[in-house]
Amino acid sequence: MPMTNAAPEMTPNLTKFHMSIIEASNNDVKLYMIRSMFNLLTDGDFYNRKQIFKQKVSRKNILEQHRSINLALQNRYPVEALQYYGNTF
Repeated sequence: MPMTNAAPEMTPNLTKFHMSIIEASNNDVKLYMIRSMFNLLTDGDFYNRKQIFKQKVSRKNILEQHRSINLALQNRYPVEALQYYGNTF
């Protein structure tokens, strides 16, 4: 996935994808927190994603974290995926 300056749109499919990962963790606290965060992001009250993605360091870190989680999941390493997930917050 190439890096761009554009902030990804919070589409229903993107939200469902991320929520399915969180729900699979069976961690009620994280689930509650992430649901709340998605609600805030959707409403635009939490922070401006466009501003975050304009910062190369933030964009690079977010992309690296997502790639690490994805690779661990593809290789069927759930513990490692959860560790990478834990490093995102």
